[in-house]
Amino acid sequence: MFLDVLQEKNREMFLEACVSVAMPDRSLTEKERKLVLAYCREMGIAEHIPQSSDGIAGITAMLAERADVPERKAMALGILAFARIDGSMDGKSGFPEKLAEGLKIGKDTAERLDFLLELCDSAYREMRRTILG
Repeated sequence: MFLDVLQEKNREMFLEACVSVAMPDRSLTEKERKLVLAYCREMGIAEHIPQSSDGIAGITAMLAERADVPERKAMALGILAFARIDGSMDGKSGFPEKLAEGLKIGKDTAERLDFLLELCDSAYREMRRTILG
């Protein structure tokens, strides 16, 4: 998911951002755990679940200072995908916009990435329905 553009110094903090999006009690569903481990594999780092002490706003503010624009866009895509699994974005009105503000990527970019993720989800559901009935 384009995570190969992340500089080594930003990879762990990206994972922390994903974990911070999880439920307020910081417990992860099995799907969320699997996605974090898949992100680790994609970035070529040891598979683990990071501990996040900061909220998403604090982490994205730090990443905005440390990462270049392509990195921040790739992180936004990964965080939005993470927030979508198990419907965890349901009821989080304005999340893409808040993420855009934190990562300093522009509201239009975050909304476009979220739209593209929705298209991917829709295409996957349609392929599954076609294949499995």
